[in-house]
Amino acid sequence: MAATATVEFNGNKIKYDKTAVRSYKVQRALATPGQGMFDAVDRILLGKSEEVAESLGDDMQEMTALLTAIAEQEADAKN
Repeated sequence: MAATATVEFNGNKIKYDKTAVRSYKVQRALATPGQGMFDAVDRILLGKSEEVAESLGDDMQEMTALLTAIAEQEADAKN
């Protein structure tokens, strides 16, 4: 079972997989253009990346900002 957390972003509460965020393989996939990048986002967002994208207006900049907010929340939690 995934270790989950929730981030508040633009008025939405979005659940994510804490373990996936910290995974080297997931981070590497995020940094590499292609289908693997989208698979990594889907893994982080517990298989709900399409639904999350729709809730953010299907805007890639918003998805990028969300992933940044998740990474920052995890960094704050670690410190």
